[in-house]
Amino acid sequence: MKPENQTISPNQLFYLVSVFLLGSSVIFLPGAQAGSSAWLAVGLGALEGLIFLAIYNALVRQHPGKNLIEMNELVFGSFLGKVVSWLYLLFFLFVSAMLLRTFASFFAIIMTSTPLMVFLITPLVVSSFAVRSGLEVLARYSQIVLMTLVLLFCLESILLAQDMDPSNLLPFMDIPISEMLLAIQNVAAIPFGEAIVFLIFINLVSAPLEAGRFMRRSFLFSGILLVLYAVRTIAVLGTHSTISTYPAFAAVRIINIGEVFTRLEILLAVVFLSLGFVKGSVFYYGAVLGFSQLLKMRSHTPLILPIGALLLNISTLLFDEYIYDIIDANMLFPLYSMVFAFFLPLLTLIVAKIQKRRIQKGE
Repeated sequence: MKPENQTISPNQLFYLVSVFLLGSSVIFLPGAQAGSSAWLAVGLGALEGLIFLAIYNALVRQHPGKNLIEMNELVFGSFLGKVVSWLYLLFFLFVSAMLLRTFASFFAIIMTSTPLMVFLITPLVVSSFAVRSGLEVLARYSQIVLMTLVLLFCLESILLAQDMDPSNLLPFMDIPISEMLLAIQNVAAIPFGEAIVFLIFINLVSAPLEAGRFMRRSFLFSGILLVLYAVRTIAVLGTHSTISTYPAFAAVRIINIGEVFTRLEILLAVVFLSLGFVKGSVFYYGAVLGFSQLLKMRSHTPLILPIGALLLNISTLLFDEYIYDIIDANMLFPLYSMVFAFFLPLLTLIVAKIQKRRIQKGE
């Protein structure tokens, strides 16, 4: 299924994927379980993410012009392929609802007098308009968000230079190897493993053969930026960076240059909101487009409001306390998300290659 007037260029794909990968990672400290070695966990997690991407690119080359739904049906057959696709879409729904709740909780903590439901409904309504407008609108918006984020990061780093202490990056690798591996897996799963959702849109790229190259650039760019972000945050906050709920926010609050350059965390909160909006909308759009394709609908727009209402209900039922959201993100999600980020795509690729060899032998 390919919606009309929804084609994006490979360059636009780069901006969209980059903002997606940075979406929720810059709120928390990636690889925080590794303590002062979190920057190393981020780098190794990004490398693991490139392995995921290699599998996704291999699937795209194996089935040019097809998206994830069509790949599943070609590889596993009509019935089993639909079952696998439904599992993927339910996963996308869950992640979208989890993102909605995470960002709503973030702003509810900042503005305590505002009910949580306001922060759930408002971004969901805006996201529904974005989904209706299409992927190109999100891609163009992502370009603005990414440039703003990079400029703000550079400005904050300059203003925080006097507060950085390189000794906070020590000791190096003073944690058990099991905790380091968990931190690496955490980074690989969030955000790099979540990029599996882009296989829903891969047939919307104007130059499909270039999509893999530009996505690789996004992975490398985002990985480097996250490593720099981890180094800066740890150098400024030290051990406090691993116990703070929002380390980036805590670091920026330190900035106070002559009572002029201060309270920059307000700008950071706006950027956080923009990043969360893009990432949540991508999952939202992926679920809507996928369900409409499975249901053989001519247009995906009739599903926007029903699925939006479903997301709202799921997000309100996810966690009673915000601490459980953090536990899920740090301990559970990196494990069960591997089914969709790695094992199912790898299984699909293996079966596809076996089928191709059988066809070649038959010829």
